[in-house]
Amino acid sequence: MQSGLLLKKHKLLEGKRMFNRLFGKKEKPLDETIVAPVNGKVVSLEEVPDPVFSQKMMGTGWP
Repeated sequence: MQSGLLLKKHKLLEGKRMFNRLFGKKEKPLDETIVAPVNGKVVSLEEVPDPVFSQKMMGTGWP
């Protein structure tokens, strides 16, 4: 009976470890580099000439 409980506890701990690996806090890089295959500039969403996007009718975009 005790070995069955140990096995269940082991599986529970493994599940928690897997969950934390997938969804736990990750260290964020101090600097980010944006790379694109085309030339252009980064502007705020409000500056985009399309009213659907500049007025955020489709949402705010990626977090």
